[in-house]
Amino acid sequence: MVMSQSIKIQKTKHRFGGKTIKFIAQEFLQGHLNRGQFNRIWALVALLAFVDVTWLGRNGMSISWPTTVLPLVTTAALLALGLIYTHIRPDERIAFLVNATAALIAYTVVAAVFSYLMVTLRHPLFDKYLVTIDRDLGFDWPTMYGVVKNHPLLHSTLKIIYGSLAVQMFVVLILLNYRRQFARMREFLWLFVVTSLTCIVISGFLPTAGAFIYFNVPTHEPYVDIFMALRDGSMKIIELNHVQGVVQFPSFHLAMAVLLVYAMRGRGLWFSALFLLNTLVVLATPAIGGHHLADLIGGAIITVIVLALMGDPVEIASAVKSANAKKPKALKASARSSRSLGRVHK
Repeated sequence: MVMSQSIKIQKTKHRFGGKTIKFIAQEFLQGHLNRGQFNRIWALVALLAFVDVTWLGRNGMSISWPTTVLPLVTTAALLALGLIYTHIRPDERIAFLVNATAALIAYTVVAAVFSYLMVTLRHPLFDKYLVTIDRDLGFDWPTMYGVVKNHPLLHSTLKIIYGSLAVQMFVVLILLNYRRQFARMREFLWLFVVTSLTCIVISGFLPTAGAFIYFNVPTHEPYVDIFMALRDGSMKIIELNHVQGVVQFPSFHLAMAVLLVYAMRGRGLWFSALFLLNTLVVLATPAIGGHHLADLIGGAIITVIVLALMGDPVEIASAVKSANAKKPKALKASARSSRSLGRVHK
């Protein structure tokens, strides 16, 4: 019996002695689930802000400072509310929601500027390879776009659906907050951060102009002009109130659609509703976002890798918390049992 227990312990030590990539990633994210509110997200925001300011200066670019007022004031107001509902009028749900929103806004701003700067690397465009993949898969973007464009109602509907991600994100955060699933809120925010940052970095080294530019299709999508202006160096001032998504490959729209559904796992009707809505988001992405089909495949691969590496730290956190909560009870029960046995022997 003792030998079998010893063998089990040795196997466990052997299994976790050499940390795998997944185990390290789980530890990393688990640290964020248990430390403070969002300290490490703020550390990342500060790092990205430093990179942005330094890079902007070297490129002879700048941010239109009047456009920073709204995000700065909004973030400061949310942080102030967080302090009030943490220390003065304690309310865990409100405090957590406003702190999460503040961190999300701050990260989104610095990450958006970083995505613009990655375009200025001006690596050779990657579109022709993605178009080849599309054709090998039997997908013809111009034909698909022509069908959608020739049906105005369909085009308008898909455009509304395509633009729903920001609203969906806040709905998900509010729902999780209402149910006090704070660990899952942190998990969602970190998956959002890691996935978006990965897509941004890859897009800088494998840049794609997108289907609208590659196929020379007239469009009023503002990201097209911004992307080309960043590529040719004519954009010198970034206006935060007109920031556009310039990441084409891998598709972050696809990644977000998956993450939103993943955040609602086990939530019954809400999971089903978001699954249906985000299936439509994915279907709308090539036509409305000007994405190659290969962009979506790239986004799916990145998302699956991130989810596989991060594991499911929410359930890990719950298990650890449950185990820690049970330890004192088990020790007390053991102590009571020992005292009872002592009395019997006496």
